[in-house]
Amino acid sequence: MPAWLKKVKKAVKRVAKAPRAFLQKAGLAAKIDDHEKAVKSIEKALLVRPNKAGGNDITLTFQAKKAKLAQQSLDALIAAYEKRHLMIYETPIAPKFFEEKAQSLVKTLGEKEDLREKYRKEHEIIEEDEQRAKLMDQVGFLQIHADEIGGKVANAKQRLENLERALEGAEDRREVRWEKKETNDMIEATKIRLIDLRLAEVDLTNRYPDGAREIQDLRRQIALAEKELDKEVRALEGQEIVVKELDRNVQMLKYDLTLARGNYKAVKAEYDSLLESLEERRQDLLALANTTLWLDRFQSDVDLAKKEYVQYRDNLARAELATALDAAKVTNVIVAQSATLSEDPVKPRKTLNVILGFLLALFGAIGLAFFCDYLDDSLKTNEDVTRRLKLPVLASISSRDFQKCT
Repeated sequence: MPAWLKKVKKAVKRVAKAPRAFLQKAGLAAKIDDHEKAVKSIEKALLVRPNKAGGNDITLTFQAKKAKLAQQSLDALIAAYEKRHLMIYETPIAPKFFEEKAQSLVKTLGEKEDLREKYRKEHEIIEEDEQRAKLMDQVGFLQIHADEIGGKVANAKQRLENLERALEGAEDRREVRWEKKETNDMIEATKIRLIDLRLAEVDLTNRYPDGAREIQDLRRQIALAEKELDKEVRALEGQEIVVKELDRNVQMLKYDLTLARGNYKAVKAEYDSLLESLEERRQDLLALANTTLWLDRFQSDVDLAKKEYVQYRDNLARAELATALDAAKVTNVIVAQSATLSEDPVKPRKTLNVILGFLLALFGAIGLAFFCDYLDDSLKTNEDVTRRLKLPVLASISSRDFQKCT
């Protein structure tokens, strides 16, 4: 490069830097130190292009005055980036920390499991689900059986009340008439029929309410039977004797009452025993639910301790792997191709510069011509004289003729 051209370039640079230097002296712009200058020069020379096909690949290009300098600068930048990347992603915590924490969690996990098993043994819990299902089956069976016995208790109580109502105002003895010489068969048959009807009445009152049609029909039959018996007795007046004897109906009702009381006490005792057993099973089920809740809490503590142990164990494995990679200086940044030397310079592009210079000179010349013409105020034509001086032209002399005259 000629010496005069170097001087021109230096002068252009000084002219370009003059405004910024003036602003820095005036305090309107911050001063740039050598480090910032170096950074800006590197940013200006470095070009980063992503891969057009996608992915994480990038292409780096560095421009310098010499090809060797560009190659060395790019290699230094890549090495500095790899070193910085290793420093940033270096394992912050040593594997020993995770190892000690994992050992502590193993001990804690063992203690939690021991507490769970101790509580299980103290409350004799083997399989919660099986014991719960067994207790629920027992509760269901006892409830059904209690409902059945409860129905029997209600029926026995109703029968007892009916018998007590039937015996209200009844006397043990009653007047009985019969023939002196022989027994009247019609009267005996009516008596037996009347006894059967009364027994049937007692049975029906245990199964139906007092206003039921069956009971009303039966009572009408009893009334007819008593009327027939009374008619037969009156027909034999003067031929019969009157004595007081035990009333068989009353005796049978009392016997039935005694049996009903015994039956009621028996079914009531069985019903109370079933209710007691049912309440015991329900309490057992509630106690099992409470113990299961505590077992779930113990199991939750065990699961949490196990989860923390697994987490620290995995962190230990990752920390050991990261430490090994850091020691081997292994990183996920891969240099696919080292910096290469370019045979042809990328700058200056002479052909492009020549074309741009020609076009710039052409347009500059045209513009300069128009500008000079705009600034020229001489009178060249008759129209210029008339337009500017507002005077008519009497004669015109050319420059050549004017020179001949002089």
